[in-house]
Amino acid sequence: MTDFDLPLTWDMAGLQDRRFEGFVTFAEIEWDEVPREPGIYVVLRPDLAESVIVATSAAAYVPYLADELKSRWIDHSEILYIGKANGTGGLRSRLRPFARQAASHSGGRSIWQLSTADQLLVAWILTPGWDPEQVEKDYIRAFRQAFGQRPFANRRD
Repeated sequence: MTDFDLPLTWDMAGLQDRRFEGFVTFAEIEWDEVPREPGIYVVLRPDLAESVIVATSAAAYVPYLADELKSRWIDHSEILYIGKANGTGGLRSRLRPFARQAASHSGGRSIWQLSTADQLLVAWILTPGWDPEQVEKDYIRAFRQAFGQRPFANRRD
């Protein structure tokens, strides 16, 4: 486990307390403001209004079965996905394919089957001095402890 600060609450306020930035829809991202350094990011719904899981996907890959996605849904969680960005281009190069709904970003596969996908927010934080992959794993592990399962769109720890 890293020493990187975990949020005290798994919601927008908890992430803001940990100095996450962004909190914009993918359509609203100002790409010049997204860091090219390593970090982690989260996709969240701004409120707990119900999302409908649709059978088709806006993204360029085969959708999941709706029943499978429904089994992973957490009604009382704002956080839908936790991801990492390391390597060349950092957060900017990782979030661009996600925003384009590209098949190269499998983490978005579940997200783009939500009726409210265009309303979801993305937030990010740099992880200087820490391995983003380890920070991501620690966040997912802590989320799992709080909710009994991974975030909706995370397929693995």
